[in-house]
Amino acid sequence: LIIEEKMKGRHGGYSDDENNDTTTTKRSSHRHKHHHHQSNNNHNNDKFDNQKRPKVESAEDDDFEGKLQSLIFNLGEKITPSLDQALRDLSIVLCNNLTKHKKTIFNLLNQCIALLPERITIYTSLIGLLHAAIITFGQEFIDLCVSTLKDHLQQYKFELAQRYVQFLSDLVNVRLVSTQSILQLYENFIQTTCETDVLQVRTDFYISCVLVSLPFNGKMLSEKQSVELNRLLYMINKYVNKRSKIHVPILQVWTSIEPHPQEEYLDCLWNQIKRLNQDDWNESQIYRPYQTFNDTLFDSVDQQVVITHDLPNLFIPPHQDYTIYPLPKIVFRMFDYTDVPEQYVLPGAHSIERYLVEEEIANIIHTYHIERKDCAIHLTQIKTKNKIPLNYMIIEVIFGHLFMLPRAPHLELFYGSLLLELCKLQPSTLPPVLAQAVEMLFERLHSMKACCIERFAKWFAYHLSNFQFTWAWQDWIDCLEDNPESPKIKFIRETFQKCMRLSFHQRVIDFVPEPFYKIPYCVKDQSKEFFSETICKFILYPLKRNECVHSVVPNKPSPIFKYEESDRPIVGSDFAQIIIKKIKDRVTPEELLCELNKIPNAKDEQLILSSASTIMRTIGSSSSITTNNTIYNPLQIDLFVSSLLWVGSKSFTHSFAALAKYHQLFKILIETEEQQIQVLKSMFDVWSNHQQMMVMLVDKMIKTQIIECSSVTNWMFSREIAQDLTNFYIWEILSSTIDKMNRQVEKYYNELIDLSRQIHLTVTTIPVTSSSSILITNNNNTENNNHDQNENKTLIDDIVKQEEKMDEDDNEQVKIKEEQTSTNVSNTNKQLKRRLSSDDEGNNDDEMNENSKQTKINTIDIDKEQRYGIGEVKSELHEKYDIIEERYQHGCDQQKKLYLIIFQRFIMSLSDYLNECENKNIDHNTPWFKWIIERLQDIFLSYHEQVFQYVSTFESLIFTSDIDFCILEVFQQFCALRS
Repeated sequence: LIIEEKMKGRHGGYSDDENNDTTTTKRSSHRHKHHHHQSNNNHNNDKFDNQKRPKVESAEDDDFEGKLQSLIFNLGEKITPSLDQALRDLSIVLCNNLTKHKKTIFNLLNQCIALLPERITIYTSLIGLLHAAIITFGQEFIDLCVSTLKDHLQQYKFELAQRYVQFLSDLVNVRLVSTQSILQLYENFIQTTCETDVLQVRTDFYISCVLVSLPFNGKMLSEKQSVELNRLLYMINKYVNKRSKIHVPILQVWTSIEPHPQEEYLDCLWNQIKRLNQDDWNESQIYRPYQTFNDTLFDSVDQQVVITHDLPNLFIPPHQDYTIYPLPKIVFRMFDYTDVPEQYVLPGAHSIERYLVEEEIANIIHTYHIERKDCAIHLTQIKTKNKIPLNYMIIEVIFGHLFMLPRAPHLELFYGSLLLELCKLQPSTLPPVLAQAVEMLFERLHSMKACCIERFAKWFAYHLSNFQFTWAWQDWIDCLEDNPESPKIKFIRETFQKCMRLSFHQRVIDFVPEPFYKIPYCVKDQSKEFFSETICKFILYPLKRNECVHSVVPNKPSPIFKYEESDRPIVGSDFAQIIIKKIKDRVTPEELLCELNKIPNAKDEQLILSSASTIMRTIGSSSSITTNNTIYNPLQIDLFVSSLLWVGSKSFTHSFAALAKYHQLFKILIETEEQQIQVLKSMFDVWSNHQQMMVMLVDKMIKTQIIECSSVTNWMFSREIAQDLTNFYIWEILSSTIDKMNRQVEKYYNELIDLSRQIHLTVTTIPVTSSSSILITNNNNTENNNHDQNENKTLIDDIVKQEEKMDEDDNEQVKIKEEQTSTNVSNTNKQLKRRLSSDDEGNNDDEMNENSKQTKINTIDIDKEQRYGIGEVKSELHEKYDIIEERYQHGCDQQKKLYLIIFQRFIMSLSDYLNECENKNIDHNTPWFKWIIERLQDIFLSYHEQVFQYVSTFESLIFTSDIDFCILEVFQQFCALRS
């Protein structure tokens, strides 16, 4: 009200938007004149005073708009009895200032729809009050919402589009949108199910838009348009029943349906809507403040003023082959009514209240995922009815996000920090629920996916590190008698490994009970009969045939130098001492190479390299050591790598410095993939007790191009480290390797985009839909195996036009954001703005970064054109484009080669194992098989954007009908994700 009174006194004379633009122009002009006045003392003081007044008024406008933004964004932050009065007051303020600040008010309300979906009914109430007060407001705002919805659909921002459909649906309850028009919108969405040759994920999205909206307006529609509503529900039921569900198993967190079925999201939501329909569309969870304004919205004396509007016609964009729709989801269930205290009532799995509370929790997490403290506070302030156990549902949703496949919506670390904040806010109520959840998850590890077990172990170690590693470890002693490869044993072992990373080895020794050190394990007699060497290697790790104990406590992370053992010296020990002395004396690479040349080849007893004078060129600041001799001496490489890592074993820094000092020597000795694998084998021999060191060293050697990504993959599946294949650090190395390859290809792709825009080429590219995506090909799989260069590019003119349209929209968003930057907003409002950057897989961040980068490039190019002429600059850009394009094509080839090697190695290992089991007539469902087959699923899911590029190649070359169905089924489930 104070703001309203100030506004009346300052801005009562303005009546339209044009004056606002004029004020901005005057302000900009004044700044220039004021600066000139300061440098010229001959200016008249009266003129200066006259020029100063517009600046003061403009500053006041900015201040008012900032306060207005704060009022709108903070509306409903807490559900209190005073919220109704706050709605009335804010509607009066907005009405009184709508003519002057119409554009600002519309933009702020439009942002709230996208940023704050958990407050949808609060803002529809505000819109309803404004509509009742100003006759022209409703239609204009509807036009804005529908226009924004169209833009989001055209730009493939499906999550934002769904929020606008929900918002428009709730406007039916404030008599702003007619029931006929919203039903017509739903019917347009449902008609996508009648399209031919379209993907199921496309129709799933549009059906889900209807289903998520019905809890808000289903009651009104059933009263006004019951026949039409029932017809739409019949069409939805018909579609849901005929959907393909091949993809469901690969997305489920648990492979078992006990104790809770892992339903597909659309199936579960449809069951919840059917239950709601049976209950006459009565629900008790949605907060509807507009019901308290019946006198204003529904029972007004001047009823003809409140006009119900029809929605403008919405054209649904046709399907394009390059469009990436949201992947299917699985509903995570961990608790039922038997797991909560008696004083609480947990809604059933098909209760609409269960969906509404979970959705509100998920929306709050998505809104405040940047600020964990604010997120925790808002979660604890959720208002529930009917004695719903909020803490149980919060824990369930958080773990559901953490375990979501293919990846968690936000950083895994965020969920750990959020749970810590929740424990601080509710120290007496939430920690017991969290401990109960951990115990339940531990008991169900046998059916949990491998990647989810890994996430669980990482979170659990992080959580324990904040509570002095205190846990009732004795309760888990009983499981230690299981197979060492069983999920429970593996989880405990990997949790201790992660705890050691977060502390140190002795700390782990101190808190782990003694029974965990040496655990007896007896191999069954039956196993001795049929276990061949291969099967023993697969199933009985880490045991050898004659061992009967194992330990889940990690070994001391100290290096092992096999050439130093005095009790049984091995070949090369004498040379090792010389090499170590040379490295400690910091000799040059040339001198060290001379010593390495003296090492005989154990295979053919001849020297591997000629003298240093004949193989080395002059080493200068810009030169490098080269050789044409490629004879492979494994002993030479093993001595060099082992000695170098042994000398640098004091710390990560020492190891990295050693690699850097002798980097040129690595380039001489390591030329083939076989030699690169030998480097990795030598590293493993030295650091087999220190998993984190191996992860870091492999990462460093890839960065410095000592080894290639394909070599890492072949080394992983080699016989020498087969006993470690199920350990989590191996897959951490593989993930890091794949990520590096993908980032390199993405870098070249982005450079091509920048260059093509500069020289105005018609670039044959496809929109990237996530930070890790690279040129997603169409889903009709029209990839030509005989023309690999056409595999990643498609000449489609309308794609280019679509990109240009998206760029124009992005530039407009940048302008709006720049205008908003000048306003003074609270920290909460700034955090809310960040939410846009996380919607639809971070599209906005990537697009704005590209716009910012492009602005800088264009500035440089304009300067070049002025100096050298446009022709020379374009010629230079064309040459650069050709170079980058060649690098990009090479990167794509290497990327495809890497995935081919990975999948081939998986198929070879699994096929050998399955054949062995079949020959011995034994069950193949062992813990080892579970880890490997589920890791194959994880690779498909984690890198689905890239794998789908080459899916036709994989189908024709490796995932053929002659491989075992257990392996082929994984590939079929993956392909069904976008079918």
